[in-house]
Amino acid sequence: MKREGGAMKYKILFVDDESRVLMGLQRMLRRMRKEWEMVFVSSPEKAIAELERQSFDVIVTDMKMPGMQGDQLLSNVKERFPDVIRLILSGHAEEEKIARSIDVTHQFLSKPCEPEELKETIKRCCWLKSKLTDPHLKKVVTKISKLPTLPELYTQITEALNRDASVKEIADIISQDISMTAKILQLVNSPFFGTRYKIANPAQAVNFLGLETIKNLVFSFGVFSQFDKKTLKEFHLENLWKHSMEVAALSKRIYFEETSDERKASYAFLIGMLHDIGKLILVTNFPETFKKAIDISKQDSLSLFEAEAVIMGTTHAEVGSYLLGLWGFQDDVIESICYHHKPRNAPETDFSFLTCLHVANAIVNDNIQGLIDLEYLQQLGMVDKLENWQNVNKQ
Repeated sequence: MKREGGAMKYKILFVDDESRVLMGLQRMLRRMRKEWEMVFVSSPEKAIAELERQSFDVIVTDMKMPGMQGDQLLSNVKERFPDVIRLILSGHAEEEKIARSIDVTHQFLSKPCEPEELKETIKRCCWLKSKLTDPHLKKVVTKISKLPTLPELYTQITEALNRDASVKEIADIISQDISMTAKILQLVNSPFFGTRYKIANPAQAVNFLGLETIKNLVFSFGVFSQFDKKTLKEFHLENLWKHSMEVAALSKRIYFEETSDERKASYAFLIGMLHDIGKLILVTNFPETFKKAIDISKQDSLSLFEAEAVIMGTTHAEVGSYLLGLWGFQDDVIESICYHHKPRNAPETDFSFLTCLHVANAIVNDNIQGLIDLEYLQQLGMVDKLENWQNVNKQ
């Protein structure tokens, strides 16, 4: 990011070996010159030279280029310039390459890409960069490409794929795991695949992608990995999994209770399932710092959320929403997860997925008094609903 005339301008690097494509991008994005400083280069080698010369916030590269391919370029960027957000443009004939590059790419865009879609994707990436202020934390989270899974579920998925299990069985296993679900939905909901609506159900995602793609993700590209229980003895992934699933189920029931919308209720389930993914990021990448937060929360009778803010200046909610934002999840997913402990800070002021998540998290934790923001519910005119929602959880 660069300050110019008192305003901050984000720096975007575009890479394509076709001069006419670069010229088209320049014309298409001319109006963004007040907000972005843009550099256009014709090869991966020139892109690396630019990255060595100056810092960038976002890189957008073509997949298919002579010599170094787009995914190879982004692999290089991930290792050497980890705080740069990585986007790739690819044609529909390159589905296998897309699966191969999921380890180094934050978001996939179809080529040719609609001008507004490209602008909005880049704008969103820049907005995300402004939300996580700690430079080291931002660098580490931006570099993350996968998260560990429950060891038993990792074993189940590899065994099932080895014996050519059915799509349903594979989908059932994936839908039980936070990390696998997030990664599969990142891929299937990218503009590259052009689904008519966002898929929230892992089973639908597996059906859409097909078993060959899932096999490649697991065996060839190593997208999933096992959680090492030695990482932090005070942290138990099984407990996080159990809590997340209970919150997901209750969020879905509350949403359906209020709206009778089954499709959107399944989205409430997904948000509940992923709401604590930030804890997984922190324990995997910052185990000692996360342990300090756990210790302080016990010593000073703080919630873990409050202790994280004291130790790190940020929380698992913000970290999790940042990564899912990088991976292209929708705004309502990001905002619900980001504000689930502080819902009054959210831009959304009506009943929403955030409401369901906030309430479900408190009820499942059996800590209504400590975790529910009653003023938030009063603003929604829904305080009287709380007892009914608690009863829904008991059913």
